[in-house]
Amino acid sequence: MPNKLFLMAVIAAGLTGAAFTADAPKADCHLREVASLVLTTLPDGRITVPVTINGQQVQLVVSTDDDFSMLTNSDTVKLNLALHHYNNWSLRYTDQVTVGIGRIPPFQMRFNPMEDTPAPAGAAGTLAMDFFRNFDVEIDVRHGALNLFSPDHCPNQVVYWSSGPYARVKLQNFQGVLFKKTIPAFTAALDGQPVLTIIDTYAKSSTMNIDFARRTFGNSDETFVPTLVSGPDVALAHDVYSYPFKNLGFGGVSVQNPKILITTDGWALRLGMDILRQLHIYIAMREGYLYVTSADAR
Repeated sequence: MPNKLFLMAVIAAGLTGAAFTADAPKADCHLREVASLVLTTLPDGRITVPVTINGQQVQLVVSTDDDFSMLTNSDTVKLNLALHHYNNWSLRYTDQVTVGIGRIPPFQMRFNPMEDTPAPAGAAGTLAMDFFRNFDVEIDVRHGALNLFSPDHCPNQVVYWSSGPYARVKLQNFQGVLFKKTIPAFTAALDGQPVLTIIDTYAKSSTMNIDFARRTFGNSDETFVPTLVSGPDVALAHDVYSYPFKNLGFGGVSVQNPKILITTDGWALRLGMDILRQLHIYIAMREGYLYVTSADAR
């Protein structure tokens, strides 16, 4: 059972990867599970968890690349929530609402309206880093589970689901433009080149900015020549290209032939759900490490 006092306190308030084999944890290093949530995979590949807001249950998309959790405009109206402006900003936020998530005692939080951005069908909004950064977060898409743990544990003692090799990759702080934030960012190896990488569970597809790709892989010898992608399945307003990358590595764990769209938008490498569902990840924000195994590791 989780420690209730801990739960209440939480709510109130280049290449650096290495391969390891799990060691037996010491008696005082055990993980404390806070909540275990059922993951639902939407038709577009994104994942949601059940959340109760003012007594009404909704599904929210897991979003590890956003500062603030959001609600759609229609759900803001359904919940009869007033909107308020940040001082001198056009951005808005809702009234305080009572939120229930798993076994966590009910708590108060605010949401931002999604304004003109629609949520995926079947979702009322997003659950983002304003909530998740309080915990260690395990995402196991293969088995439909998102588990939250206390961040108070011994270093390198979290990969309980596998006795085989895993990757332990140092997280890097990434500061947003409008607000100070920390999101899961790290250095991965793409075809042997170190690339700054963001975990973005809200993204359906993994993407990389074309200028960043050219600086990283070079095209003076014409070895890096992306192909323009066409077709109605590409739901992006800007040009989209493809390139046959061979290997995406996380310090001993790798994804072969990763599909990464190259775009004129964004920056660096953004891992979306098409690649993340091939992995089992544990994000330890306070410890400052990402743990990775293959999705089927046991």
